[in-house]
Amino acid sequence: LDPAGRDALDGAGADAVVADLGEVTVRTGDRRMSQLPDALQALADGLASRRPAVFFDFDGTLSDIVDDPDAARPVAGATEALEKLAARCPVAVLSGRDLADVAKRVGVPGIWYAGSHGFELTAPDGTHHQNEAAAAAIPVLERAAAHLREELGGLDGVVVEHKRFGVAVHYRNAARDRVGEALAAVRAAGRRDGLRVTTGREVIELRPDLDWDKGKTLRWVIDHLHEAGSGALTPVYLGDDITDEDAFDAVRTDGVPILVRHGDDGDRATAALFALDSPARAAEFTDRLADQLAR
Repeated sequence: LDPAGRDALDGAGADAVVADLGEVTVRTGDRRMSQLPDALQALADGLASRRPAVFFDFDGTLSDIVDDPDAARPVAGATEALEKLAARCPVAVLSGRDLADVAKRVGVPGIWYAGSHGFELTAPDGTHHQNEAAAAAIPVLERAAAHLREELGGLDGVVVEHKRFGVAVHYRNAARDRVGEALAAVRAAGRRDGLRVTTGREVIELRPDLDWDKGKTLRWVIDHLHEAGSGALTPVYLGDDITDEDAFDAVRTDGVPILVRHGDDGDRATAALFALDSPARAAEFTDRLADQLAR
């Protein structure tokens, strides 16, 4: 790509623009969401014969997808199921939200919480961990958020969310013919400030430009548990969005990746091997697994 053509492609709404194919990572998943077997029927009982460590995304997995991100809450039964499961095995919630935000929304004590896709974590005993290399980007992200709020303030339905380790621009409620402007502005900010641009369902985000994601966070937690003497663990990950594919990749060979399906995703390819049809089904799966482990 001629670098001079990047802005034109961004402005036209390109999902990604690269100058070098070496920047492109090919994922392992090649099955369509509709082809995945139901996890509740296939797995909940069988997992009880192993010791799982169960990881959850929040939005779209423990909570329904809502137009206003601030209105997201765990679906009925999810909190109680998490509490039951946490009494039987390690449990973690990995979210793109700020750490304090997701911990408050879930509200279950004694589990792992990771915010900003894993740049910041708390252990069940309250010990705080953060990616120190990412901390250098905090003031850069603050400036980027202020700039984007000013630049995108005139776009109805676009919300700029500043997080400690990220800036998320939500456009679910924006007019479709204005979305390209928001995407182009965020990508331009990423180039200007040396930040990584990632995308999800109706959101585009700036993060520290580091090789870190939910999959690497999950593996860090598993390693930490092993060092603490947990013994053999089978990692299980439940998620619904593009950003969860990193975690699906991370557990595909020795664990259980479970996709929570949503109708507005079409039938995209995924690295998940099993599926659940809604956050309500995810809560049911969690409750059943907890009951099986208690026997």
